Order: sequence, then C-alpha cells, then structure tokens
Amino acid sequence: MKILLTADIPEVLEAEWLKHVREFDVAHPGCLFQIVGETAQSTDKIIQLMLAAGFGVVKSMSKSMLC
Repeated sequence: MKILLTADIPEVLEAEWLKHVREFDVAHPGCLFQIVGETAQSTDKIIQLMLAAGFGVVKSMSKSMLC
C-alpha cells in the first residue's frame, strides 16, 4: 500500500512529527518513508531537523523538481 499524506505541521511541532515518523520507520523495517516537505524555513534547517530525527538520507530538491 502507498499512502500520500499532506499535513500542515506548525513549526513548533516539526521536529516532534519527524521523530514520530522515524520511530515508526525503525519499529517496522518493511516500511519505506519518502518525505517531501515545503517550508518557508531555510533548506539547511529542514535538513538538520530530519538528520536530528535520525533519517540517514536527506536530499534537497527545488520546487521545479516536485512538479
């Protein structure tokens, strides 16, 4: 099953939400999460949040790549 989820996460909850997804990912090795995010924050800050949550592979893409 593939699930496409769109969520508006307040900035104060971004790190907690990413940690939650990563913990689920670790608990269920058969799952593969590919997260695409759009934010007003700097790309570097988002990458730091994802790395801090434990995601090992983080890529930066321009908006044109998402369309």
